[in-house]
Amino acid sequence: MIIEVKKINDKVFKEYVEASSQFSFWQTKAMGERRRLDSWDYELLGFFQASDLVGAGLFYKRKVLNRYNYECMGGPIIDYSNPKPYFLALRKYLEANACHSCLINPNLTAYTHNIEAKTSEEQNDFLRVKSELNETGFNYLANTDANDTMFNWFYKKDISNFTSEDELLDSFERETKRLINNSMKMHLVYEELEVGQFNRLKNLVDKTADNKDFSSRAVSYYESLFNEFNRDYIVKMPIVKLDVLAYRKDLENEKAILIDKIANDQAKNTKKSLNRMVQSQDVLRAVENKLALIAGVSGDYIDLCTGVFLCLPDTITYLIGGSDNKYFSFNGPQFMQWHMLKYALANNVSTYDFYATRGSYINRPDEDGVYYFKKGFSGQLYENFGFYEYQANSLVDKFIRFVRKIR
Repeated sequence: MIIEVKKINDKVFKEYVEASSQFSFWQTKAMGERRRLDSWDYELLGFFQASDLVGAGLFYKRKVLNRYNYECMGGPIIDYSNPKPYFLALRKYLEANACHSCLINPNLTAYTHNIEAKTSEEQNDFLRVKSELNETGFNYLANTDANDTMFNWFYKKDISNFTSEDELLDSFERETKRLINNSMKMHLVYEELEVGQFNRLKNLVDKTADNKDFSSRAVSYYESLFNEFNRDYIVKMPIVKLDVLAYRKDLENEKAILIDKIANDQAKNTKKSLNRMVQSQDVLRAVENKLALIAGVSGDYIDLCTGVFLCLPDTITYLIGGSDNKYFSFNGPQFMQWHMLKYALANNVSTYDFYATRGSYINRPDEDGVYYFKKGFSGQLYENFGFYEYQANSLVDKFIRFVRKIR
């Protein structure tokens, strides 16, 4: 089997990758254009057997001295049952095009996991494919789970078989279902942001970044993502806010009713009425605590949480999220995910991708909360094929690696 790698145009690339089950947002021209703001360029490459296109990949590239670092995130998209000819051809192309290094991470499942049952099941002949990639010079990178920018564990939910919102809601874990139902009574408002409003999104993501110790993004990142991704697909940047006026009014009414009940029961002064009074006082304290939480709020609304959702024809990916932990009790994240899940169901999307997740199962216990939040929607935990790197070995490449090492 002889494979040749060469550049292809946008139309050919788009048609090929969208027809593949391996297709993801990383393999879109939109992401190539967006990353140009981060000093990356990109090439659309096709894998040909004679005149037949049998694979494709968007390869991000960035210059280092007179060489190039390449990345193929979520790709390349090829037939991994026989990867050797593809990767030998790719290596030949890279060597002819001043490649210093090339990092890939195929969008293919290596294992499905059930953490609670401590079971795993290998998928897509992972171990054999991993060995063959190593033989072609694309070496598997171990211990990437410790790297904050290299994601290999994902949580997804197949929603293709659900026929109604009630059925979908009923599939969630009991506690998640309860929190969603509670959020519906909280005077929460779902709003979709447009260009010019992304500072609100950034503010909430920054709060999460501070709590979780990760780097935040500039408003220009969200603007470029919104503008580029919406050319061919859909990106939604919702925000969930609390209607403070309506919420406060309900609480004040409830408080007044409770005060009257307590006074009446105290006046009756019977054993039964005094027991009711104690119960009402407990409820009153809870209401007053809720009022105290919003006491200093002068505006009509409070932004609770936000997210970035990339919508492809068959998959919606929850890329980024942020929230204000001060208002955790309003269950805004559950409210937002439920809105997006309903949108996915209404638009016949088969896969709802909660994207990357980590936890104690890879020695990152500080991220258990994110894992259990996503698990509450009763999906499946996937481990992907991982990251592989080809490194050129000329004197120039050795020098570049030496300089980087001593820095």
